[in-house]
Amino acid sequence: MSPRIRSLAFWGIVLVLIVALVSVYQILATPAQPTKLSLQQVSPDHIHSARELTLEVRGEGLDEQTHFCLVRRDQLKTEVSDAYHTYSSLNALVQKGELLFLANGSRGLMILMPGEDSGFERVGVLDLPGVSWDIRLVGDLAYVASKGVGLLIVDVSDPASPKLLKSVEGLSNAVALDIDGPLAAVSDPSQGIFLLDLTDPADPVVRPDFVGARGVLDLHWNGDLLYGAGAREGLVVIDPQGRELRRRPDLEVEGHFLTIDFFNEYLYLAGRDGLDVFRADNSERLMHLDFPHAVTSLSRWGDQLLAGLGSQGLQLVDIKKPEAPLLLERIQGVGNVRKIYPRGSQLLLAAGNKGLLVLDASDLSQLSQTGNQLLEGVMDFRVIGRRAIAQMESGRLLVLDLRDMDFIKELVSFELDAPILGSLYKDGIFYFIDTFGTLSGLDLRSTGSVQRLFSVQLDLYGVTLEPRRTVSMAMDGDRLYVSSKGSRVFVLQLLGKGAQVLGQFEAPSPVRSMIARNQHLYLSCGRQGVLAYDLSDAESPRLLDQVRSPWHQGGYAQASSMAVMDDVLFVGNGLNGISALSLKTPGKLSFLGGLELPGRIEQLLSTKEMLFVASRGGGVFGIDVSTPERMNVICAQGHGLDVAQLGLNEEELFLLLSDGRLFATSRDVDMKITGHTEQGVTLLPTRALAPGEYRLQAFRGAQRSTLDGIVVQPVTGL
Repeated sequence: MSPRIRSLAFWGIVLVLIVALVSVYQILATPAQPTKLSLQQVSPDHIHSARELTLEVRGEGLDEQTHFCLVRRDQLKTEVSDAYHTYSSLNALVQKGELLFLANGSRGLMILMPGEDSGFERVGVLDLPGVSWDIRLVGDLAYVASKGVGLLIVDVSDPASPKLLKSVEGLSNAVALDIDGPLAAVSDPSQGIFLLDLTDPADPVVRPDFVGARGVLDLHWNGDLLYGAGAREGLVVIDPQGRELRRRPDLEVEGHFLTIDFFNEYLYLAGRDGLDVFRADNSERLMHLDFPHAVTSLSRWGDQLLAGLGSQGLQLVDIKKPEAPLLLERIQGVGNVRKIYPRGSQLLLAAGNKGLLVLDASDLSQLSQTGNQLLEGVMDFRVIGRRAIAQMESGRLLVLDLRDMDFIKELVSFELDAPILGSLYKDGIFYFIDTFGTLSGLDLRSTGSVQRLFSVQLDLYGVTLEPRRTVSMAMDGDRLYVSSKGSRVFVLQLLGKGAQVLGQFEAPSPVRSMIARNQHLYLSCGRQGVLAYDLSDAESPRLLDQVRSPWHQGGYAQASSMAVMDDVLFVGNGLNGISALSLKTPGKLSFLGGLELPGRIEQLLSTKEMLFVASRGGGVFGIDVSTPERMNVICAQGHGLDVAQLGLNEEELFLLLSDGRLFATSRDVDMKITGHTEQGVTLLPTRALAPGEYRLQAFRGAQRSTLDGIVVQPVTGL
């Protein structure tokens, strides 16, 4: 053996050993994920007194990195009850009797039937060219849209032995199809939409009328009209009359849509920009609902809309009021949801590489919104003890009396000159900036009137003039700091019934939020992280420090909202949860720890007890931050709700949803971790729990485990 070969062999062995050692280290260093939980001890007897509830929970993988949450049972709706791995990316399915016909990605067509005991049994399979993307049935024929090939026709009269009959000429790439009687529509994104005459289903004829609507990803016949949702042309509506297709320009809507469906007289369009609701007979947009992730599929279940979020799970939406849909729970861990099909009390999911998943949705009808709805059409609000200030879509500013939550009394109504971009309340004065760039101070100390104290014009260049928290404001003594989503920061001196601009400076990137204390200003600036300035000299601010919040996937998180408790600054990291920074040395920032949370972090609100976090798509979380290096979720409300803002008083938690509805719910803290053992953890509530059935969740990141059957009864005999 030559020296060169021996040298290569030696270094090859060394490389293999290094890889092996790294793999072993990762296995040993990675904490176990929460698995099945068991309730070992409950005291007192049968959880009779909710005020003294103690739970000792056992399970593998329970340690300091495990977060716990005790949630009312009626807030958790369904779980995966069965699964069938198709060993490919399952993209769509249809049902016929007991048989399921699957468009199974690169493995073509698969046919399943329910097993004798449970699960599914494979009846037949047929390899097909291209990637099977969508499927429809007509009698004993299956029409398969094949990505990269076109439209395929398969004879399934013998499910155990399906046969490919033909490939329709003229189509080279099919991703969506729908059939209405003798007419089929097929979308080839690279060419447009084709219509096929199915008078002879086994030998369809491509009609000469053709629509060059490229990029259409989903098709849906509704009455005599064909609707297409696409990335390039938004909503395409086609009226097939005779041999010509007439586009309906009055019904065209711009947007990047991936899926479309109809429920009653309403049209639902969804995609990268969220969910839009229209009236089916015209182009009137009733509502837009933001989602933290792109919507890839839609289906209807009673009064609920089921929205597949790709790899982010399944989002449930209450559509009792189609003009005001409400985000409910999100079901995670269900793969890359491509299509959703209700079947009896179950939901069948074409879940990409996870294959076919079955959800038990027997209690889906019990879904209910969180708390009591107080107002609609709210754009911005602020809770001040037993009062609240709400900016309405109508252009009014309302001062509300919250002393009787069953009867919200309007104390003052004030007509605004323009929508509010940002606001701040201190010592009875409400400071706000409107879309004209006017800074105003309103005296709200009188319960029956509002007096405008001053108005100052600011040059808010670079600001996006969209209402609701576009401008950040902070106050330190008699100084007021104002920034827009542009990078300019104003420093103002408050002078009784007026204000004077002392100076201004440019931050290195657009400002998301700010905190001021002891003549130091802390700015959150997206990927630039958090910046600390010394503003003792308003005309010459000095940058003292800058910290970019690191995160588990590498790179840096998007610093957005902030809150401060004692000497700790908490920062919302966009889609990556929250971080804690030490402020023990003024102007000096140091990273203490982080906590991952679902959804997009919108607002942080601190109290003496805990930190509340509003998440767009995740609801509200109460965080124990007594040890910032190891923060824990100790309560959660409104799973899956699209929460834009929070408000607190001594008893209620107020949630402003992105659709403009304001809710009030209890702010009781549910669970607190009190100690760990080798095999389990003991939990104790810090306040009384409302009577009802609860479920305990243990989770680390996306890995979750649940424990049912915790019943809290009313306290009696006291």
